Amino acid sequence: MLPWHIVCALWFNTVSHAAAEYGLVSPPITSALLMPYAWALLLVLFLSAITGWQKRIPTQGLSSKEQNDAVSR
Repeated sequence: MLPWHIVCALWFNTVSHAAAEYGLVSPPITSALLMPYAWALLLVLFLSAITGWQKRIPTQGLSSKEQNDAVSR
């Protein structure tokens, strides 16, 4: 996935075309490693896997006390 996400490829393509248009040297492809979106996406993926971030607990058919116990776990 990293760093060759479509957003990284689009960003690099845009930077390369802008550099060519203004007569500048095009950056190396390794500059895609500096794209913060891909790193943030990977960080959120790992944090949500480790912590259960955005985990949904089905509470249908449970009493109020059982719902509170399920949420507090």
